[in-house]
Amino acid sequence: MENISLNLFNNCKEEENSIPLKIKQENLSIKKNIYYLNNNCLENTLDVLIPENIDKTQKLPVVIHIHGGGWQRGHKDSAFYGAPFMGSSFMKKGFVSVVINYRKTLHPSGIDDVAAAIKWVAENIHNYQGDKDKIFLSGHSAGAHLAALVATHHEYLEKQNLDVSIIKGVIAISGIYNVGSPLSINHNDWTNRLYRSVYVEPIFGNNEDGWKKASPFIHAQDLESQKIPPFLIINAANDFGLECDGSRFYELLKTKDIPFLKYLVVKDTHHQSVSLSQEVIDNCLEFIYDVLS
Repeated sequence: MENISLNLFNNCKEEENSIPLKIKQENLSIKKNIYYLNNNCLENTLDVLIPENIDKTQKLPVVIHIHGGGWQRGHKDSAFYGAPFMGSSFMKKGFVSVVINYRKTLHPSGIDDVAAAIKWVAENIHNYQGDKDKIFLSGHSAGAHLAALVATHHEYLEKQNLDVSIIKGVIAISGIYNVGSPLSINHNDWTNRLYRSVYVEPIFGNNEDGWKKASPFIHAQDLESQKIPPFLIINAANDFGLECDGSRFYELLKTKDIPFLKYLVVKDTHHQSVSLSQEVIDNCLEFIYDVLS
């Protein structure tokens, strides 16, 4: 949802040549650019951040973070898109943190990559002190959409021979849950039409059935509660209309009686800054601790 040049999201302009957030090296061990697919494609790499000065025999909970970028841009190393902050923050609180890249090409390439990255984590994270039975997903903007979609449309995990139970909880920050109309209930108002032309059609095409198939909201409607992981849904106070989609998705999930469901609007934040918010991190930690307890 970032960097639209048509004044819809004019409070959220991407910084040119964004410099990756600097992390104090002495506080963590970073394993950079690990390929989760054997294709030598940098868009299919991930980083693992491991807390140091802990019992090396201890297996730690794992948080996989998926950056945003309107499905068309962004990178795990870009400070603007928040992944370095989110990854290092989870690591500093004692979790094994994984930040991933994914392809920004036609759907379903991005969601297929997310499912493949989850499989890599499930099979390999024990080598990095992670507990494969305590995996959480976190995502911002388009990354939150991908996290919610993989948790509600199970065919992508099933292609990787995984069950949705591998995901212990989903943290969805400023996400998109109705791909064709996230900015208001009126599907054909000007904001949704403009949004679709800039973000949706280049990735999901111009077929409304395809938008529905890519919408977590649509799939969650038909799922039983035990097939939906716990969710923390977060919106910025100034989220350009995505508050509408976040609250609608939350109200739907409330009807499913899933455990550990929470909705939060973070004051004094906008669509980009919310992924750099300490209040967000604090609420993420509370959510994870509640689920693990």
